Amino acid sequence: LWASSGINAVDIDADHEDSVASYCNDTLKAGGMESNPLVEVLTAGSVETLRWLRGRAELDLSLTSQLGGHSHARTHRPAAGMAGSELVRALQKQVEKFAKTGQLTVMKKTRATALLMDAAGGAVTGLEWEAVKGDERGRVDCPEVVIA
Repeated sequence: LWASSGINAVDIDADHEDSVASYCNDTLKAGGMESNPLVEVLTAGSVETLRWLRGRAELDLSLTSQLGGHSHARTHRPAAGMAGSELVRALQKQVEKFAKTGQLTVMKKTRATALLMDAAGGAVTGLEWEAVKGDERGRVDCPEVVIA
C-alpha cells in the first residue's frame, strides 16, 4: 500500500459540505475523464472505507488536508507517523488478531495456482497453492479466499 499523503475519502460525518458526487467529479476532472465506472465505485466506497479504517482498524486519521485536485479537505492522515506505514501497521494488527481466532490462515511465500470452484454455482470453495521456492504444494478448502 502506498499512501504517502494519506487516504482520500469523503468524511460525511465531519464535513457536511463535501459529497461523494463532488469527490467523483474532482477525480474525473483531475484524470481528464468525463465518466468512469471505477472512479464511481472508488469514490462511493470511500465513506465506508474511512469509517472502517477508523473504527475496525483503529487507525487515527485525525489530520485532514486539501491537496491538489480536490475541492474539499479529504486527504486523511494520522497525527503521528507516516500515512502508509501507519496504515500497513494497523491492518497487520487486525489480520494477526483475526488469525489468532483460527478463522484466517495467512500463507506467506506461496502463490495460488488454481481457484477451486463449485461446479453448480461457480462459488469459490478454496485454492491450490505452491511455495515460491521449493516443491511444496497444497490445497486449502474454505468458504472465502483473499489473494493479496
